[in-house]
Amino acid sequence: LHVLLFDPADGSLSYSQSTEQLWKQGTDENAAFPFLYRPVNVAISPDGRTVIGVNVARSTYPDDPDPDAFFEGCNLPVFTLDAPGHITRRNDVVFPVRVSGGQSLVFSHDGRRAYIHTNYWDDEPDPYDDTLYWWYSEVQVLAVNGPGLVSHVGSMRSPTVRGTSQLFGVDNLAVTPDGNFLYATNPTVSGASPVIDVFSLRSQSHIKQIGTPTNYPDPINPEVLTIEW
Repeated sequence: LHVLLFDPADGSLSYSQSTEQLWKQGTDENAAFPFLYRPVNVAISPDGRTVIGVNVARSTYPDDPDPDAFFEGCNLPVFTLDAPGHITRRNDVVFPVRVSGGQSLVFSHDGRRAYIHTNYWDDEPDPYDDTLYWWYSEVQVLAVNGPGLVSHVGSMRSPTVRGTSQLFGVDNLAVTPDGNFLYATNPTVSGASPVIDVFSLRSQSHIKQIGTPTNYPDPINPEVLTIEW
């Protein structure tokens, strides 16, 4: 991650710090089984003290025969913002190996919870049957117990099938102003679904889908091109 300082007087940015490569915490490229995170997004808590990188990659696939393999999902590197322009790495959030494809993370308004959009891969049918539902869109729920103190405490599963290719730096989660609901859209263009998922943050569950139009006139020349799902 790279840290920039913002000058509110003129809107300029200045370079301050870069972290080391984001290997699994406590390891590097010389580990017996290296695990390099691939961040596609970043989020900062409302109090400005906790920084979380959103990683898309998991350590390996569940059946990897490598004797040195370990099985973890799209873990999250966590930092504290210690001073203007300076962050320090803290303990990673470790996910199960079936959780992957992190795209976007949003904090609750009070900063005590955070939510990350991922996919959950169940066992693939054997023999393969594409009519069976075996992978899911999920929101992972995180507890934030202080600056840099983040843990995985649950998940909310959606019935919507979504693709897994990432949109770099694009946010696809939003919490309502009253803090009661979470809205999730697509973490991808290829494999997208024309649906907005709605989750209740009180019951920690999916409550409904909102359909969206399946075609959009091109705003420049609507008679020539229509974008369809």
